[in-house]
Amino acid sequence: MTDRLYYLDSKLRNFDANVISAIRAKGNGSSVKSDHWWVTLDRTAFYPTSGGQPYDVGSLGDAEVTDVFEDADSGIIHVTDRPLALGPVRGSIEFGRRFDHMQQHTGSHLVSAAFLELFSMPTISFHLGHEVSTIDLAAPSISHEQIRVVEQKCNHIIRENLRITARIEHSVDLAEALPNHRAPSNKILRVIEIQGWNEQPCGGTHVESTGEIGVILLRKLAKAKGNFRLEFVCGGRATRAAQHDFAIVQEATRQLSCTFQNLPAAISSVIAERDAGLRVCEHLRNDMADLQAELLLVQQSRTGRRSFPIVHIFENRDSEYIKLVALRLIQTPGTVAFLGSRSKGEVVFAQAPGLPADMNALCRSVVLSAGGRGGGTRELAQGIVKDPKNLEMLLTQACEQVHPCPEPGTSRLRTACEPEFVRRPRRSAIGG
Repeated sequence: MTDRLYYLDSKLRNFDANVISAIRAKGNGSSVKSDHWWVTLDRTAFYPTSGGQPYDVGSLGDAEVTDVFEDADSGIIHVTDRPLALGPVRGSIEFGRRFDHMQQHTGSHLVSAAFLELFSMPTISFHLGHEVSTIDLAAPSISHEQIRVVEQKCNHIIRENLRITARIEHSVDLAEALPNHRAPSNKILRVIEIQGWNEQPCGGTHVESTGEIGVILLRKLAKAKGNFRLEFVCGGRATRAAQHDFAIVQEATRQLSCTFQNLPAAISSVIAERDAGLRVCEHLRNDMADLQAELLLVQQSRTGRRSFPIVHIFENRDSEYIKLVALRLIQTPGTVAFLGSRSKGEVVFAQAPGLPADMNALCRSVVLSAGGRGGGTRELAQGIVKDPKNLEMLLTQACEQVHPCPEPGTSRLRTACEPEFVRRPRRSAIGG
């Protein structure tokens, strides 16, 4: 088995070891590349993905180490971009990535310990991500005030600059000393101790004192699988996150022409104005749908074919609008309407109550047969066609199934010209 040098010195950047084996990468996973190699050493400072912490990267001789993982039979596997000869090799860790992981992992110990000590909330799991880290906490609820108190406690411990040490113990001896931490029986475990404050079994890499964490910022809180997931950042990540958040707030104050202190009030004012505008738009939309439906009914009556379905394509309207128009149309007894929107290929099939056709069945028959999708009720169904260029053909086909044309090849399809509709005098829409 591989001797894990990071257990004793997490800051070890360079080391000497012996290559025991080097074989081509195997397996069927998406991360496995045929031109990569799996290398095992007698000793290593590379941390393998484990315990929620990602792997280290760096080099072994001239080979780049792109991944590190644990294998039950071979120990620690180093994935390299080229083969290595058996024998001595010089290893180097990419320390910027390593130290970032050390800060985040040690920070998680502080956050977990603070929630347990202050509010009796145990940590269920930890994940160290590329930009943020998370812990899952078992708790019925977590308030913003509790998060604030924990954040203050963690940063107080950081300012205390407490010494952090690692020791090896037997799990049986830990059962009594650390009752809040589950440990497998009959195993040798590594314990991380924050001087005079907290002890946790852990195999990860850690800083040497709490001061090296720098700062901890607790951020987003969300429900996750019956627990609470808390997002946090430490050290350099916290600095970058604070700078990024400040830039966003600064840009918001610039666009809203307000101070930092007045930003919440300014946002509330903008939201209120938006909501008022949306309500006006909704009223105008409904009025326009009423007028559009009335216009279509008037145009239909002028053809002398009131009993025929209304077939109409709008150039640039969404499904909600054409649905509104359809609902207005079928308030007139005996009306059947097949409407479409060319911009997205959306269709609405509708009929007034009491008519014999089944709009749901008709929509599925016409639209699904052309590769689209849709469905609804007997009176109203909606769908979207695969190719909007087929709208005319499909709507005419639906019309033919409900009311065949008296003359072969005759089409009753009308296409809306939106600008012309807007310019049309209102009296023509109401038949005056």
